[in-house]
Amino acid sequence: MIIADVLRKWSTSTKIAAIENKRKVTYKDLYSQCIEKSSIIKSANFNSGEIGILINNSIDYIVAYFTIAFIGKIIVPIDPNTKKTELLKIIDNCNIKMIITNDKNYDNLITLVSSFEEKIVLFNISNNNFLRFGKNYDYNQKKDYKKIYSSDSIALILGTSGTNNNPKRVALSNKNLISNVKSIIHSLKIKEDDISLISLPIYLASANTSQFLTHFFLGGQIVIMEGLFFPNKFMEMVEKYKITNFTGIPFMMNVLFDYNYHNNFNIDSLRYMCFGGGTLSNEIYLKMNLNYPKVSIIKMYGLTEASARVSHLIINNKNMNKLNSVGKTILGVMVKVVNEEGNELTTGDIGEIIVNGNNVMRGYHNNKELSEKVLQNDWLHTGDIGKIDEDGYIYILGRKKNVIISCGYNIHPEEIEEVLLDHPHVKEAYVYGIEDSLYDEVPVLEIVPDGDSNLSKSELFSYIKQNLSFYKIPKEIKFVSSINKTSSGKIKRVRQNQKIN
Repeated sequence: MIIADVLRKWSTSTKIAAIENKRKVTYKDLYSQCIEKSSIIKSANFNSGEIGILINNSIDYIVAYFTIAFIGKIIVPIDPNTKKTELLKIIDNCNIKMIITNDKNYDNLITLVSSFEEKIVLFNISNNNFLRFGKNYDYNQKKDYKKIYSSDSIALILGTSGTNNNPKRVALSNKNLISNVKSIIHSLKIKEDDISLISLPIYLASANTSQFLTHFFLGGQIVIMEGLFFPNKFMEMVEKYKITNFTGIPFMMNVLFDYNYHNNFNIDSLRYMCFGGGTLSNEIYLKMNLNYPKVSIIKMYGLTEASARVSHLIINNKNMNKLNSVGKTILGVMVKVVNEEGNELTTGDIGEIIVNGNNVMRGYHNNKELSEKVLQNDWLHTGDIGKIDEDGYIYILGRKKNVIISCGYNIHPEEIEEVLLDHPHVKEAYVYGIEDSLYDEVPVLEIVPDGDSNLSKSELFSYIKQNLSFYKIPKEIKFVSSINKTSSGKIKRVRQNQKIN
């Protein structure tokens, strides 16, 4: 089975597939739109290469997603908040020759690509218009649509950020995604009458697989929450659309469990809520049991490289003593703990968590060296440090890698540092994560300025905002005289324990 089949098998269904504000679309209409858009793109002359999507959470995004799948190209989602330097990196690394957008994102994308020397085609899905950019664009390029598209073929390339010299774009095959979809459905007992409320970005792994694809696989329904997340808006949408499940991050769970007006809404349809990307306090779990006694709360663990789900902790009275764990592996996924030499450790011993299963990525796109380092003998080395107890529950105790997880986003310090080092008055830069009561972690920046400059923090913040997405902007900048390094000249990266309140 391939991703295109997820929609294709419901091509005659008149059931509502997705709701976005006042807009609704049936599976039949969605299928027809995707067939139409794919035919239009096929009939246009543009350079062979992959197709990106730069669209916010919407029905338009879903149309673009399956349109690319029907064409037989690799789907490359792009964060709508992406800055020009980031977009150039993605286009180059993924060989993108066309980007699908819509009216809402069109003007922003035009601004980003208007000065491109790279050859790029924009397709506005709202009006079926094409725009071509780049010097000496060849309008008669050879078309390349006859790819052999099998279950082992790469279907989706998702970003986990990375640096210009070491980009990390995760290549997931049809088999990776479909196997993880089936495992999540089995674990959470998702059915065709389930309705999932989506607030997290669909261009990230969790919402893509655990909400969007799982419900479409079964012919279920998704409802898209536009704009910022607020507890009263959440309650209103659960009541209005009879939502049965939701997936969020600790920040969302915290504000929901602190919300004192939940009894003003009828949320009896809500069956479960998942969260991942951080932890919750025991106090929050107690509020959960008190305020939402009929709702299952599920703690999840995963990573983009695993499509993304690895384990679930379905919290109940029998496992309250396991709240610090991330539960047990879902169907078809195996986990073990190994030492520095790769030898498996015994129960309770601490080491690196490694993962095996059909959900494990094909590799990092165009990065053979890093792929071989992370994928060893079919096992994915996660970089997470943990243990497995005698009952099979997995505990994540820390991270071997430098990644900062802030409000559900993965942030790689090296990428921010690389951008800062391009500033003419920055001599050295060091980014690290510190704990935060609201966002789990936030990035902090240390700068060694050029001695002859009068560099200010406001100037640096402005520069960063111009070159990096909002979630990568450090919450604090510190001017320092030097940065600790190893004998070989590399930054000594130390995870901080202090908190910003």
